[in-house]
Amino acid sequence: MWRTDGVAWTRVVSGGFGDANNLVVSALAAFGGQLYAAAGNLATGIEMWRSATGNASSWSQVNADGFGAGPTWENAVLDVYSNHLYTGFSRQVSGKGRAELWRTANGTTWTPVFTDGLGNSNNADVASLAAFRGQLYVGLRNPSTGGEVWRAGDGLSFSPVFTGGLGNAANRGAYGLIEFEDQLYAVFSNVGAGAEVWRTSDGAAWSRIGQGGWGDNDNRFADYFDKGAAIFEDRLYIGTLNDAAGGQIWLLLSRPAYLPIIRREDAQR
Repeated sequence: MWRTDGVAWTRVVSGGFGDANNLVVSALAAFGGQLYAAAGNLATGIEMWRSATGNASSWSQVNADGFGAGPTWENAVLDVYSNHLYTGFSRQVSGKGRAELWRTANGTTWTPVFTDGLGNSNNADVASLAAFRGQLYVGLRNPSTGGEVWRAGDGLSFSPVFTGGLGNAANRGAYGLIEFEDQLYAVFSNVGAGAEVWRTSDGAAWSRIGQGGWGDNDNRFADYFDKGAAIFEDRLYIGTLNDAAGGQIWLLLSRPAYLPIIRREDAQR
């Protein structure tokens, strides 16, 4: 892990926090005055580390490997909702992934919210998290019937917002969820036709505003595991994974552009 003042970069974590099986720092989140890092470990499972300063040699692990339940896949997502830090990931169960969500109020005591893919064994990953209009939204990857999004006001009891990839099973994963200008955006992977973007103002009615990987179906993945979207100067940016031409960044032009007009009274002057 590296950090910067905007110009110079300094390494603050090396060697996988001392464990070579920690292959990737897959998520970061600030919570309770500390910075949390999820380390992906295929051998023993997700590790959660934190630091109050971010400095080198200041990091400590705050969970049991894999939350005490064995190997997980390497990707994790982190988000804060209602005074809790949440992490979602995929557990290896009988050779396939199973979505799990855990949370903590103090950063060290973690409890499971669900470990069964929300009752569907094909819900393989928790791929995204977002707070929107007083509820916690969870995006799931489902390679069988299409990505799903669920929500819970209490952060515990989830109900489906949609299933089946919003009518397209090829929208396998709801890999991105982000709020922008009072709307919630969902970013889907679509390996065949290219990534899609949908949005809602209430969580019930969704409209598609992008499809076909922005005209390049090699943009199969976008906002991959909730890490490729950001709001900067009141604009929404989304990054893609494109293994043919290289990754791309797209900007949402959410405000209409107006051309100057000549009014009748102006023409008469």
